[in-house]
Amino acid sequence: MKVCIACGRGKPKEDFPCIKLDKRRNKVRRNVCRECYNAAHRTPEAREQHRKQSGARNDYEKRREYYKEWHIKHNIGRLELLAGRPRPLVCDVCGKPPPSNKLGVAFDHDHETGAFRGWLCGPCNSALGLVQDDPERLEALAAYLRSHASGS
Repeated sequence: MKVCIACGRGKPKEDFPCIKLDKRRNKVRRNVCRECYNAAHRTPEAREQHRKQSGARNDYEKRREYYKEWHIKHNIGRLELLAGRPRPLVCDVCGKPPPSNKLGVAFDHDHETGAFRGWLCGPCNSALGLVQDDPERLEALAAYLRSHASGS
């Protein structure tokens, strides 16, 4: 018999879930019976609370941040070699520094040939992607903006 610390009832040890095996291959069991454990972890809020207490989410976030920084650090040098020039602090198109993020300016390349075109901030890079690198569409958009400019 083992007493559950949640409900205080004595139950057979088989009612307590096995956590792991110790060095002597003996089962190490929870101090909470299966019924109480399941009731406590049944709701999404309870599961999230358990995850926060265990630190699993924090470890995931730390690893994710570490690999993101590692990727930036190691790939930027490779991209600078491909570009043939160092990465600037400002966008080649608009001349503005990129919005506040760790990535800085992006390596822009022709998707058909793979040739380097320049270093672009996020908004300029997104604009090129949205118009599918079509100069005529960009010119049409510029003409549209000029014709509808306030004060004209």
